[in-house]
Amino acid sequence: MSNHDKPLIAVIGATGAQGVEMVECNLSNLEQLVKAFQGAYGLFAATNFWQPEVRENPAVEVRQGQNIADVAKQVGIQHLVFSSLPDAKKISGGKYTEVAHFNTKAEIETYIKSLEIPTTVVNFGYYMTNWTGNPGQFRKRSDSDYEVDLSVPPTTVVPPIDTVGDGGHCVVHCFRKPQETLGQPYDLACGYITLGEMIDILAKVGGKKIHINVLTPEEAAIDPILYGIKTVYQCYEYIVEFGYFGGRDLQKTFDTFGSFNSFEDFLHNHNWKLE
Repeated sequence: MSNHDKPLIAVIGATGAQGVEMVECNLSNLEQLVKAFQGAYGLFAATNFWQPEVRENPAVEVRQGQNIADVAKQVGIQHLVFSSLPDAKKISGGKYTEVAHFNTKAEIETYIKSLEIPTTVVNFGYYMTNWTGNPGQFRKRSDSDYEVDLSVPPTTVVPPIDTVGDGGHCVVHCFRKPQETLGQPYDLACGYITLGEMIDILAKVGGKKIHINVLTPEEAAIDPILYGIKTVYQCYEYIVEFGYFGGRDLQKTFDTFGSFNSFEDFLHNHNWKLE
């Protein structure tokens, strides 16, 4: 930032759409991390499980997160906002150990806490873009009818989040109100809704009928939409049994950040169509 009246915030996980200056940084290279963080007041960090090298070896994400934390401590970051996820292994009492994209972030969060870095934790809910970012999951049966697969019953409850609109607002609020948010964890979502209700909203906004096909466990294990990997299917099993956030309510989130976009708001805001 060129405006010296504003603190410098370093961002890991930016897409370039945020209007910030971008620099290349290898999360396994401590020297590059030091250079990227030097002089920053705050840091927003979101590690990426879905990179191929990380998906194949989740320990890579943990190491990257630990590197971020080590360097944040070294350079004196005054406020770290870390994008985490619920500890599915802990919440399930050890039943769901392969929800890797949840458990790796929870492990990083524990490490950050051990270093006593001033931190706010934000747990992002179920991405609304899970539906809009992959139009191929809707199979056309006729001009007015479509079909979509689910690996769990349509009664499964999830907490949707507009990651860019509302998620970005929440992160900015954390930095603007450190006296309120430092040391706090927040579960970010607009509320709770079933997958079936989300599909009904997709049909309403899209102006088409959408039929639900519930996959068997064997079908889900090889479904390309689920990446054909166990971590995604086991994640849905965990959500069915224990809830995405482990049964926690969202009142603290609403008290801090105000209202969120509903799923229908999100679809209209992005001019989503089913075609």
